[in-house]
Amino acid sequence: MYPAIYRDNEFTVCHPLFTYIVLVSSGFIIDILFLLRAWPNVDILDQKWKKIQDPLFEALCSEKIIYTRAGGGRWLKVEEAVFDKLDDNELKELLSRVLLHANENVASMPYHVLKTVGLYAEVRKEINPPFVRNVLKENPFCYRNLRRTEKLKLLKFVLSCEGNRFTELIGLELLPIAGGCFTSFANSDEAIYIASPEHPQELLPGLHHRFLDQEIDVNLFRSLEVVAKKGMEVTL
Repeated sequence: MYPAIYRDNEFTVCHPLFTYIVLVSSGFIIDILFLLRAWPNVDILDQKWKKIQDPLFEALCSEKIIYTRAGGGRWLKVEEAVFDKLDDNELKELLSRVLLHANENVASMPYHVLKTVGLYAEVRKEINPPFVRNVLKENPFCYRNLRRTEKLKLLKFVLSCEGNRFTELIGLELLPIAGGCFTSFANSDEAIYIASPEHPQELLPGLHHRFLDQEIDVNLFRSLEVVAKKGMEVTL
């Protein structure tokens, strides 16, 4: 049985788009894009609906109204979803693909939907560097077969969090080495060296696999240098 607010005849007849949302939360199948377009924008909500805005969204956000493509597609409660709030479309696509491969409940939604959800429910998880880093560690299969450029984007993203510590990177097979390959961040005796004009790679012939790739983006290179300098036990 729906709450009284959903059974109000004037409400359901005059504003059927709200009704579709209720139907979804009750298990009915509906086109996802249509649903997202139907979700009301609280910033431009008609004044006559303002009096029911809070109870409506509080009720809706307590139901399974968030869609994820994980596991073949399913509906979730807000607290179960991993929200995608990224602005970079290319990065958004890459991270969503990787996280969905790890069966994470990624939910990509328009800004107005994210804003409403944030106002009326507790968003517990979102795509950010610490979250992605942990998923990659626990599910290495989800990124090992990516192209080199995609792995570098992943690395750049997990390094974009301020205060990165080397220990948080240990186990990630995303450290780019000469020759275009990758190795894992690790505390070991087999150091990965950074070549410089004073200490060129040629000083250690046959050990190209022990040098950081010099062809990577300069900003990424500097980020790796910073991480390396933060830890006394670093492999770089």
